[in-house]
Amino acid sequence: MLLVYVLVVEFVAGYLVWRTEHVLRLDKEELTRLHGRFGVYMTEGEALARELCQGIRQDQYGVWLQKRGQWVALVSEAITGLGLPDEGAAFRHAGEADPDASQLVGPNQAAYWFRFYNGQLDGWRQKLADIVARRFKFEL
Repeated sequence: MLLVYVLVVEFVAGYLVWRTEHVLRLDKEELTRLHGRFGVYMTEGEALARELCQGIRQDQYGVWLQKRGQWVALVSEAITGLGLPDEGAAFRHAGEADPDASQLVGPNQAAYWFRFYNGQLDGWRQKLADIVARRFKFEL
């Protein structure tokens, strides 16, 4: 009877050790996949910031804003698709801001719009990094 008890305990202990290792391996694989996916989103956000910093003519802001809007929608949908709708909504709203009407007159409008759009983009990029670090236990 003691032998049966020892064999059962060893079997259960071995199974629990195997299961823990198996789950950790699957979690690491999933985290690696998510890291790649969200790394691409962060890289796209950096490309938008780089494009803005390199200079955009006044008539090109519309195209840039459209690309930025598509990026925000894509990332928000990806976060929501992972079962995190609150985080997706928080990301969508992270960069929202209203322009300061007092800054919209005078010769410094181009500099103002650069700072304004760059600030919005920085808000989204920071929120994405925060969500990924907190929810997926790694940093971009």
